[in-house]
Amino acid sequence: MTAYTRALILASALTVFASCASSEQSKVDATASEYPEEEMLVELGNPDRAKSRLQADPDARSGYAMVADPADKPGAGVIWGRLTYTQPPGAGQKELYHQSPGKIRCTFRLKVADNTIDKPVVSISASIDGGELKKDGWKMWTIVSASHQLKATDFAAPDVYQEFSLDLLKGEQGYGNLNVSTTGLTKVAFDGLTVQQISRLDMAELLESLDPPVRPAGLTLGGEPFLVHETHGMYMKLWRMRQAMDRLPELLRAGAKWEQSYLNVHPMHNTLSGYPSKWEDLYCHRAVVLNNVPASAVTVVGTMMLKEYVQDGGCLVMMGDTHSLSLRMLSGGWDSSLLAPLLPVTLPSDLVYGGGPLTMVPQTESLRQADLDWSSAPYTLYCHKAIVNPEAEVLVAAGEVPLVVQRKVGKGRIVVLLCAVLGEKMPDATGVPFWEWKDWPTLMAAVLAGDQAEAR
Repeated sequence: MTAYTRALILASALTVFASCASSEQSKVDATASEYPEEEMLVELGNPDRAKSRLQADPDARSGYAMVADPADKPGAGVIWGRLTYTQPPGAGQKELYHQSPGKIRCTFRLKVADNTIDKPVVSISASIDGGELKKDGWKMWTIVSASHQLKATDFAAPDVYQEFSLDLLKGEQGYGNLNVSTTGLTKVAFDGLTVQQISRLDMAELLESLDPPVRPAGLTLGGEPFLVHETHGMYMKLWRMRQAMDRLPELLRAGAKWEQSYLNVHPMHNTLSGYPSKWEDLYCHRAVVLNNVPASAVTVVGTMMLKEYVQDGGCLVMMGDTHSLSLRMLSGGWDSSLLAPLLPVTLPSDLVYGGGPLTMVPQTESLRQADLDWSSAPYTLYCHKAIVNPEAEVLVAAGEVPLVVQRKVGKGRIVVLLCAVLGEKMPDATGVPFWEWKDWPTLMAAVLAGDQAEAR
């Protein structure tokens, strides 16, 4: 038996439902869920629907329920409906978007006034719309859906709440569409819905549930010109990768091109507009820079393609910061992605304040000999405290704190920047924030060039 906390919701004159000060402790049967996670109550929302009204009910968990009474509103129609769009962590609501890819259980709690009618009196439905999963070999707008018509005789007793569940398969994308309707044959009360994770899909299983593009035979990495793609995440311009293109070694700089995609944060899912999602487009690039974007924006298919791209000789640069290496939900996610086994670091903690300026010091002879003014004492105030994998090499550090780490993977390499463009410049500090350091673009040029040549 696993304990969980169920958040209760109450009504008020101004806001239909507000958080209750107390919480009730319940038990979830160990066979019902492999995961000791919260089971979450979806708020009822609008107090007046086509065939129902919000009414006080001492038997309801919150003290209120949506009640469809034929004497009040005769006929069939909607009792309650809800679209569960994504919201950032800490927004105060936890619904389908906080669940991982895998099986989700939606449990509706209802009661009927007359349980002797051997006909459908209420229907419940749930679906994941706008998702990316395939069904029977086809990608559909409504990927997974479930519904059930309940007869009055399905209820063990009149005027006693009973739970009915629907299971769904959820991917990384999409939103929940939840509905309760009455046939108008008897009075029905609905006091809310809970959402619970039943099982998870790992990345390999999720990939099998998708429809990835077929890799062309004989695909090879692009040669000339030196083409770099950068994702436009938060604080992108402060990393100054575009300026780094002008400081590439001469042999690479001639004809070098820089492209970018834009991060779109949407309630349904995060996407990247302009990202090279086709095999041929991705392999045209010599380097891909993931500038502060979560794994969900690249998608599991895009991550799978990046994995092969790096192994075939591509260079992948990953910035840390708030939306990339962050361990917060809806941010980051790279630590559990298909790329995780190849990353040069593991991330035991989130972005943290360094306690003061963390001055960058080169750790390789090539960077010490490069035309970089380290005497300017570039520093970062925040960093991701990571564990360096044995196969990786620390390029830049602040004492024992790694800040730029590289790992060769197959024919390519992955470079992770554990610093962050956060915090205000400290007037009493010796040095300069790294994003204002005049040689930061030159260092980034060296990172992009790798072993091919030294940045000028």
